[in-house]
Amino acid sequence: MGTVAEVCLGEHVGRVLGTYIPGTYTPWLYTRQAGNLTLMKARKPAPQSARIRLAANLRAVRASLGISQEELADRAGVDRTFVGSVERRERNISLDNIERLAVALKLDVADLLKKP
Repeated sequence: MGTVAEVCLGEHVGRVLGTYIPGTYTPWLYTRQAGNLTLMKARKPAPQSARIRLAANLRAVRASLGISQEELADRAGVDRTFVGSVERRERNISLDNIERLAVALKLDVADLLKKP
């Protein structure tokens, strides 16, 4: 039958015991608290996370100014693909890059993070 860990965790028991199993994925995070193993559900981003607000505001401001992703990227000193990936919420960008984009759009950083 197997141990309690094997029954509860199935194919992911190797991770609990500290052994990496290539090609496995689990939506659970493992933590140790006071020597005990604790299972925690992986966090999902908040429905109105800063990344979502940044992407929506960046696209809206850029469109209202009538500039392309390429022109914004040139003004900010970043790659065009970078601007596109930020607008698609694919990147978790640094504050420095948020500031570069804000300066290129002649905005304050806070304006890019405001709730719409």
